[in-house]
Amino acid sequence: MYFGKPVVATAYSGNCDFMNADTACLVDYDLVAVREGAVSTRGSQVWAEPNVDQATSYMRQLLDDRDFGRGLGGRASAHVRTNFSYRAAGLRYLKRIQEILRTGAA
Repeated sequence: MYFGKPVVATAYSGNCDFMNADTACLVDYDLVAVREGAVSTRGSQVWAEPNVDQATSYMRQLLDDRDFGRGLGGRASAHVRTNFSYRAAGLRYLKRIQEILRTGAA
């Protein structure tokens, strides 16, 4: 995204912290249980099973409509550079620290 490449990704979990419908082709999903023994963690786990037809449609759109892909990639790059730069992260930290100092709440 930083380099302006269009992205197709499942609309679930951590990537949604920095992707949205204006900056990526977000694919719908169904949460399905991870079968026992498939991962080395304890407890029940779920997997976001992507809608393959929708993902395929996005990929075709990106292939057929290069202007769409360039626009999406450009918006993604601007979004990442503006909101996730060292400066942006530092300003978020500063704001939170000031809130903690002001209220005494950690």
